[in-house]
Amino acid sequence: MLNIVIFGAPGSGKGTQSEKIVEKYGINHISTGDVLRAEMKNGTATLEGSITFAQTGAVAKYDETTTKYSRDVAAFAADPGSPEFAGTTIPVGGAAVSIATAAVGKGQGTWDSELSNVKLNITTPSSQITNGAYTGNVTWTLVAAP
Repeated sequence: MLNIVIFGAPGSGKGTQSEKIVEKYGINHISTGDVLRAEMKNGTATLEGSITFAQTGAVAKYDETTTKYSRDVAAFAADPGSPEFAGTTIPVGGAAVSIATAAVGKGQGTWDSELSNVKLNITTPSSQITNGAYTGNVTWTLVAAP
């Protein structure tokens, strides 16, 4: 059995030379680039993973003179009526996740939550992802209930 391996930069003529060798000697030709591109086409456009973040709560105080809100993190930490910001992970393409809750009697007032250190963690193997642009939205829904 004859094995020939051709290495070279993209566009250097590996494919052209391979065609000539196949034609002259009648051997099989396997292009790893073609195999990988075919696998990419057969892959998935659905990503799996999560968005992780740190969350800092604050009391939002309105200043009528400047007509702006300011954040008071210390007041938030000291107020037993402040909501609980518990969620720090949102699954990609998953169902709704609660990242803040307020028990009955809690949560009255104006609150602010700052998300920081936001990271997108994709767990779908790269060999299973199809080529293309991936876009999406994070939709925030405030649900107020008694």
